[in-house]
Amino acid sequence: MIEAIKLLLALNYAILTFSQNYSTEHFQKMVESQTGFVLDAWKVQHAWVNPSMALSPSEPNKIIMVWRMPDKGRHDKMGYMWLNFSTWEVIKKKDMIEIINPNKWRTNLVGEDPRIFYHNGKEYIVYNHHLSRFKKLFYAELFYNKPEDMFYTIDPPNHVAFENEVNIRHQKNWIPFDFCPSCNFQRGLTVLNSNATLLFIYSIRPHRIVQAFATNVSGEMRAETIFLTELLPEFRWRWGEMRGGSPALLMGDFYLSFFHSSGHLSHKHIGTYVMGAYTFERNPPFAITRMSAEPIFHESFINETYGWAYKGVDFIVFPMGFTFDDDFIYVSYGKNDRDGWILKLNRSGLMESLKPVQSKILGVSDWEDSNITRHSFRQLV
Repeated sequence: MIEAIKLLLALNYAILTFSQNYSTEHFQKMVESQTGFVLDAWKVQHAWVNPSMALSPSEPNKIIMVWRMPDKGRHDKMGYMWLNFSTWEVIKKKDMIEIINPNKWRTNLVGEDPRIFYHNGKEYIVYNHHLSRFKKLFYAELFYNKPEDMFYTIDPPNHVAFENEVNIRHQKNWIPFDFCPSCNFQRGLTVLNSNATLLFIYSIRPHRIVQAFATNVSGEMRAETIFLTELLPEFRWRWGEMRGGSPALLMGDFYLSFFHSSGHLSHKHIGTYVMGAYTFERNPPFAITRMSAEPIFHESFINETYGWAYKGVDFIVFPMGFTFDDDFIYVSYGKNDRDGWILKLNRSGLMESLKPVQSKILGVSDWEDSNITRHSFRQLV
């Protein structure tokens, strides 16, 4: 009986594989439709799962990249490395970020899907980690120990709980961004000693902007909704629920971020993770202004020789960070929960591909410059 079940499962998997191979023509049409702005993709040497990256504001030719190193159980480590932005060559690599406790003990920082970002010119990391059965959000400032040539954070990192979070459907991919109308931004990032307010995108649809506030418990913070908008129903994304991906960077008069979603592209029983991009307003209420009309594809996403991600998932594309120059945008993403890759996009071509959308304002808070008045949030509808 057991052997018969194994044979049936193997046959089912073979059928699904054939179905996926047969439907790659659909994927190829997507690739061909985006040849004007999807230029290249390559694997990053030494990067592990789901790498995030940011361009250093103080050293404009140096990129810091962080990633997670899978471990059995729930204790994935986080590593990092420096890359040359011109050549993409590795400058140096470290396999861990440490936590240093005031009582002098040290340990590895553990968690999943770390995102590196700069807040007021300083390095921060946001990640999720298991508390009980659910993954919760943490963030912490990173410090550099020059004598030991290592990044570390001070214990305890900040645990951020959302005010109305439901465990069975909570969001774990919160997207950070700096808000400051009067600040100087370089390559989308605030510079050192800015006075920006750190905000998070809790969800994309609705577009819920939250701010984290300290509580009476050390290391515990409470996130509260400060702005809420919703895309009008005319826009439809047919590839699953849109969830967070890369930190949002300021691109002139708007922010840009890359998101992920999971749906069924090749077969109703096969999952596929895809990526898209969207922009939102520079100032409150941060309504979404443009969206990808379809997933961003490169031919390497569906390379059959690379193999499936899992038995029920053909491929995974998971955007985690990006940077840009005058002509190009570079997105760091995880592929099949296995490797780290870079996707090169034509900047103007990507912007032209995004579809203008309209949003409805659902709730706002009082604000002035970069300061949002706490407890002033009010729903409009």
